[in-house]
Amino acid sequence: TRYWRVWSSDVCSSDLPLFLFPLAMLESEEEKEETPQSLGEIRILLAEDNDLNAEIAEELLQMKGAQVCRAENGETALKMFRDSSEGEFQVILMDLQMPVMDGLEACRAIRKLERADAAVIPIIAMTANSFKEDADAAAAAGMNGFVTKPVDVDYLYHVLNRVMNKSRQKPQAGD
Repeated sequence: TRYWRVWSSDVCSSDLPLFLFPLAMLESEEEKEETPQSLGEIRILLAEDNDLNAEIAEELLQMKGAQVCRAENGETALKMFRDSSEGEFQVILMDLQMPVMDGLEACRAIRKLERADAAVIPIIAMTANSFKEDADAAAAAGMNGFVTKPVDVDYLYHVLNRVMNKSRQKPQAGD
């Protein structure tokens, strides 16, 4: 069983678990799928300012077959996506708290780009903040998923699989 945890450091100066509850309580029945064996040959744009977090995420994603391109901040992620060809990236993993341009602002800017895939590419928030307000802000900015750090690798794969399956079911950019 995977658990969602809120640390007391999120609400006070202590660093002990405040409470734990099964993550399955947060998922609908249709979301309780098995972890995918492979992400296939998808190309992921990873926006992460922390070198160690980026290295870990890249390794976890590459272990499942994904190709990863890293941006060190939201502005660089926006530029990399804007300068890419349509459909070059199949998903964006976006840290919310980065220098230069944060993940929420970068997501909103990507969604406003005048290219078909900007409106439909799955963008997943990755953040150490686990409050409902953070998840709501990510959704309001146009993000399709929310993953907390430290990353539960099985949950990350699950979310990637879910958003990729949903994006395959929608009409794609240019269709």
